[in-house]
Amino acid sequence: PMDACDEELLLLIDSENGYEWYVFRRSINTNFASLEVESEGQLVAFARAAGFPWHGLMLRPCCNHNNHLIKGILSWTHLKYYYRRLKSISEKIRVETDMRALYNPTRMRLIGHAAHDLVSLLLRPCPVCRFPGFAVTEVKYGLPCGWCGTATRSVLSHICTCRCCGFTREKFFPHGKQKEDPMYCSSCNP
Repeated sequence: PMDACDEELLLLIDSENGYEWYVFRRSINTNFASLEVESEGQLVAFARAAGFPWHGLMLRPCCNHNNHLIKGILSWTHLKYYYRRLKSISEKIRVETDMRALYNPTRMRLIGHAAHDLVSLLLRPCPVCRFPGFAVTEVKYGLPCGWCGTATRSVLSHICTCRCCGFTREKFFPHGKQKEDPMYCSSCNP
């Protein structure tokens, strides 16, 4: 909960028929960062660590000059130029990664994975009516412990539901295992 992460949500809306499909992706692989710098050396070190110039940066003075925010910096020439310009009004400059997707290839990559997930979802039709997006709508827990048979907090089954005709199917052992390791059992390993 204290780590920076990237969360992407893709939503496809069929407003004519009233249907929505969405996917969600989360990753801790992000370059989200900011730092107050007082020298070009600190600025350059931060920029390199943030993946600059492939990833964009933003600069702003640390004093109350919020209207001086400069976004979308993608070249060393511009970075140093704007840094020097802002130094004339503030002793410290805040440098931040530009997290807008068009300036952040790390985000773009995760959005690409989410887009793949959305296409995969749409290519899973209902076995009855063939409506796209036959997906998991409920998760049941209780995979039995491999030693004592007690229900654990691990996934036992997925319930898939068609949003068009209402057909449901339960798929047991969706993660390929029928017993849980005793280390996850509250009886065997309290």
